[in-house]
Amino acid sequence: MKSIILDKNNKFFLEDYHLTHRKGIRHLSLGIVLFNKKNELLIHRKKELPMFPYSLWNISFHTDHFLNKTQPLKTPLKFSRSMLKDFYGFNKFKLKKIGIIEYREKFSDYFYENERMNLYFGFTHEIPSSVKSGYYEKCKFLSIEVIQEDIKLFPQFYTPWFKFIMIKHGSLFERDHLEKLKKELLDNIKPSQRQKFV
Repeated sequence: MKSIILDKNNKFFLEDYHLTHRKGIRHLSLGIVLFNKKNELLIHRKKELPMFPYSLWNISFHTDHFLNKTQPLKTPLKFSRSMLKDFYGFNKFKLKKIGIIEYREKFSDYFYENERMNLYFGFTHEIPSSVKSGYYEKCKFLSIEVIQEDIKLFPQFYTPWFKFIMIKHGSLFERDHLEKLKKELLDNIKPSQRQKFV
């Protein structure tokens, strides 16, 4: 696996995923926050992996190797769409880029996250029909209020970037903002298709 490194001159190059995280090198990532028609957020929990000796709740989708030898031409938005179809079986959803967030977090003495994340918000009327085997353990839709309260009580069960987005960018999850975003995305859907998203 390769990570996309952004150097001091804002030039990109590929670096080994494990080396990137051992040294805490700044790299690009992709985050998707997906809601249903009730403004509930889709979250998932990864299976325990060698580089992640724990199982934490995460945002709808997150990766930091979305441009590599197998996907050299896809933009972050195109990759986002293909991943939602691949991992969850979604066919009907709308996404919008919210912006870029940056954070640095130490997991252990040998693993650091130092990311510049392209963050997308979106909506779907569907429920997950599949979760890619071997990677995800569980996924579910929950209200923002329930998630926020659970993060306060059990922060150790959530990924650092999930907590960072929810705490540092909490206004993005307020009802007024979500309703405005939903309307904006609906305006780009044919009238005959809008009932599927509301």
